[in-house]
Amino acid sequence: MTDTPDRGASDDTVPGADRAQLLRCAEWTRDQQADPIGTAASAARFLLVEWPLPWPSHIEDVEALEPLLGIAARTRTRVQLVAPRPGREGRELVLHHRPDRSGFAGFERRTVEVASAEVVAIASDLLEDPAIGEPTPGESDVLVCSHGRRDACCGSMGTILAVALAAAVPDVDGIVHVRRTSHTGGHRFAPTAVFLPTGTVWAYCDEELVERVLRRAGDVRDVLDRYRGSAALGSPVEQAVERAVFADVGWGWLDWSRTVGQRSDGSVRVTGVAPDGVQRCWDGRAEPGRVLAVPECRHPIAEAKKSSTEVHVTSLERVE
Repeated sequence: MTDTPDRGASDDTVPGADRAQLLRCAEWTRDQQADPIGTAASAARFLLVEWPLPWPSHIEDVEALEPLLGIAARTRTRVQLVAPRPGREGRELVLHHRPDRSGFAGFERRTVEVASAEVVAIASDLLEDPAIGEPTPGESDVLVCSHGRRDACCGSMGTILAVALAAAVPDVDGIVHVRRTSHTGGHRFAPTAVFLPTGTVWAYCDEELVERVLRRAGDVRDVLDRYRGSAALGSPVEQAVERAVFADVGWGWLDWSRTVGQRSDGSVRVTGVAPDGVQRCWDGRAEPGRVLAVPECRHPIAEAKKSSTEVHVTSLERVE
C-alpha cells in the first residue's frame, strides 16, 4: 500500500453484514458533531524532514531516523516527515522553534538544504544548534496529514486536499508551502492541518478553510468549531480557554504574545500583549463534556479501543 488516495470499496458492492467494516473514522466523527478543541499535539519545536514515500505506519519504524528521533524526544521536538518536492536532488529540513523570549507569538522558521545522505546527521545538528539554519521570515508551511498507512481517512481525504491546495495555493502575503505530512494526531478529524509558524491546528479542513486561515478572512468565530488548538499549549483545558479568547479578540490574536497557565483554583489565566504593547488578561474555566469513542477506520465502532473527552469552557472573564 502506498501513501496515495484510498477511496475504499463502494458500499453498494459489499454485503450488508460487512458494511460496518467500512466505517470511516472521519465520517463517524462528523456525524457526532465532535468538537475537536483540545486535541492539538503540543510541541516546543517542529522539524520537517523531507523523506521518500511510502512511510510506514509509525515513523519510529524508519530505522535510519532512530538517532534523530532520540534527540527530538529530548528536546520536545515533533518530527514531521514531508513528501519530497519533485525535481530536487537533495532534501530540505525546516525547523520551527520558539525564540528565547517570554510569551508565544509564533515559531521562528529556519531551513537547511542538504544532500540526501546527510539528512539525519544535519537534522540532528540542527536540533542541537538551531542557529545553523537559515532564517526565512515571510514563509509559512501548511502541513496536511496524508499518512495513508496510519489511517485511511488521512490517506484519502488528506491527500486529495493537499494535492488540490498545492495546485492552487491561496494568493496571500509571503510564501506558503503546502506539504503532505506524516501523522499529526487526531486522524478522526481528517483532513487535518497544522499551520506554521502560527502553530494553529485545524480539523475538518477543506480548501475554503485553509484559505480563510491563511488570509485571516471573515469572522474567526465562524471557523473556530474546527480549531483543534494551539500547539504551543500543553493541555486540553488550556487549549479550550485559549480558543475562547481567540474568539473574543479575533484573528489579530495570532500576533499577540501569549502566555497561558492553570491557576491553583483550577481556572486558566490567559495573558496577551498586543503588538502595540497593550496587555489584557482573561480567566476562564472549563469542564469535561461528552466521552466519545475514538473510531478506527474499517472497524465497527463497538471495537474502538480508545475514547476521548470533549472540553467545554463554562466561563470567561476579562480581568482588568
